[in-house]
Amino acid sequence: MFRWLLLGIWLAATSMAQASDATMSPLSPDEKAWLDHHKTITVGIVRENWPPYQTYSHGRLEGLSADYLRAITGELHIDFEPKVYPSLLALMAALCRGDVDLVMNVNMTPGRTQCLAFSEPYLDVPPVIVARKDSTRYHNDNGLGNARIAYEKDTATENWIERRLPSATGMPV
Repeated sequence: MFRWLLLGIWLAATSMAQASDATMSPLSPDEKAWLDHHKTITVGIVRENWPPYQTYSHGRLEGLSADYLRAITGELHIDFEPKVYPSLLALMAALCRGDVDLVMNVNMTPGRTQCLAFSEPYLDVPPVIVARKDSTRYHNDNGLGNARIAYEKDTATENWIERRLPSATGMPV
């Protein structure tokens, strides 16, 4: 779990370090030692793109999260190598096995906390309701009680729907 927290810790600490003494390191001695032995980290990603946060094409990782990752790895003087998985479920399994060092753009769910450690979020993207303009039925939670709601399979949105709209019918896609 230590390695998964490392970049999250660095991101949070970097903003604090900029406001304080620039010579202070936000990394502990153990974290520095781990980095000394891991000059290239493996970043697990799913095959499907998620613009503007993450896209992968022709061997190049792009997007907002990739920009954060490049800034962090540049400051740490390490490299990263993307490893592509066919689905989020396959990626999470690989992460739990230790096949990759970290992932980006993953929400915390009760099931994921069994084997993963999470940093503070660097980005908050809440679920939203998307309905036809001419429909007044689905513009707030009150109208969603018996609705059919499509969501991306194996994501935190599934948990959100189950908690917030238990009588709605979920339709994984």
